[in-house]
Amino acid sequence: MISITDSMLFRLDILNKESARISYQTSTGKVLENGSDDSILYSRQLFVSDKIRMYDGLKTQIEKTNSQNTVGDATITDIKSAVDSIKQEVLKASSSTSADDATRKAVAKNISGIKDRLFDLVNASAEGEYLFSGSDSTKPPFTKNATTGAIEYEGNGT
Repeated sequence: MISITDSMLFRLDILNKESARISYQTSTGKVLENGSDDSILYSRQLFVSDKIRMYDGLKTQIEKTNSQNTVGDATITDIKSAVDSIKQEVLKASSSTSADDATRKAVAKNISGIKDRLFDLVNASAEGEYLFSGSDSTKPPFTKNATTGAIEYEGNGT
């Protein structure tokens, strides 16, 4: 009689553990509670999880690069229009009809403003990184000397 009772309790314990495992799987949506439950399935799960993380990282990099390219394209367009404006100002100053000092001073002031705008454009950043600085995108690519006003490139071609 005791062996039958022990045997029934042992089998009920196994059924309780199986019921708890199935309850866990149902409530969490996870097939495995521990990696030792099914080693082949667990290794597949790890492989798929790794691939998902890798592709999520690639997606993030693509989105970041796309954002930087969009900002870079817009910046280059603005730089081109600024250079075109400088050309127009130079032509205005060199024409014989408007060669007086007041006009030349106004042209010089306009060109100085465009120069400051160009300085801001070449130091453009997107996603927290400077676009034209090369491999070290954490610092601005161009700096202006406070005393001389000279602009120097601090980045690199990499």
